[in-house]
Amino acid sequence: MLRTLSPIIFPNRPPFRRKVLLPDEHRNPNFERKYDYNTLTYDIFVDQKTNLITLVCPKLYNFEYYVRKGHHKTNHEHLKIDSIKKFRRHDEVYLKYRIPPHIFKFQYKDICLSNNISPSDNQLFQNMNCATILSKDNALRWINDWVHFHIDHHNLEGLVFFDNESDEYSIQKLHDCLKAISGLKQFVVLAAPFRYGTFHKAKYVHRAKFLRAALLNVARKRFFAQANAVLNIDIDELVAPINGSNIFDETKKSLLGYRLFNGRWRHVANSPIEGVCHADHIYLTENDICSATKYCIDPQGLLSSRPWDVHRVLNGYLNKSLLSDKIFYYHCRQITTHWKYRRESAEESQLFTDEELRQAMLATFDKRPRRIEN
Repeated sequence: MLRTLSPIIFPNRPPFRRKVLLPDEHRNPNFERKYDYNTLTYDIFVDQKTNLITLVCPKLYNFEYYVRKGHHKTNHEHLKIDSIKKFRRHDEVYLKYRIPPHIFKFQYKDICLSNNISPSDNQLFQNMNCATILSKDNALRWINDWVHFHIDHHNLEGLVFFDNESDEYSIQKLHDCLKAISGLKQFVVLAAPFRYGTFHKAKYVHRAKFLRAALLNVARKRFFAQANAVLNIDIDELVAPINGSNIFDETKKSLLGYRLFNGRWRHVANSPIEGVCHADHIYLTENDICSATKYCIDPQGLLSSRPWDVHRVLNGYLNKSLLSDKIFYYHCRQITTHWKYRRESAEESQLFTDEELRQAMLATFDKRPRRIEN
């Protein structure tokens, strides 16, 4: 089904311009075009656990002053700030209310902005194995194959899909693609028309790149609070099959309800191939480790109060100590729009067939048409 976010966006004029903490020397040529200077909130909804109106925001930085000095209202009452929580890549504002709200209004001096308060949709995914994706222009055939693989090998049941202004197809066509997938019990598609952010040095990534982490926490609080477990990976990543189990069951069995794992690069032969698909990625090289971690988490487990980040939920040594040596994902090198950098495949002479992966691909894709046009 289609759902909407409820953003509040400041007018593009002084003084409503988000501060930049990224040093000048680490701003690439696309910085001005991709940095989010004006968004105050990505979404506004009632958090069922706290019974507070929740504003999920990019890093507020200097916008915190306007949040604290401004006036917050619903269609029934004036609101008081309960708290503001600051995280590595996003912030959250909590507001007390007495009467069930429908409209949120923010006023600072002569600026008055409003939007609907989004419904809480946690009941849609109750007790389901779920995943969430943020995507821009990934081919519909890739999305279709990604979902099918995780249904077949991991019993995926629910999906929240944020589309970041794809140009190759409409939000309705994306919705129809997912609706046609047998075995996907529930899904929600949301347009996320926000600037993604950019960076040069990894250590400054959280200073200019807010969207993905913030939307993970919209998914966590608005949609997945009652889910069985939630997988956070990308369209070019496939969680390797687990003999006699799946990623969601393994997560539920873990002490913390949290499975952290890294990846292994997989390649295609004779790259580039017109219309390349996941199933073409059955080749490995001698050094195939992709160190970027992804995870699956029980949103009702011991880490239920922890915010979700792109590559982890915990930090430091504790997080590293939980890295699984048995669970991993296949990182498909040519499933890419080259949005971050241009991915070159390995020379064919360096490739070896991954027979185990080849069989897993055949188990899913031999029985289904693989070509879906955008």
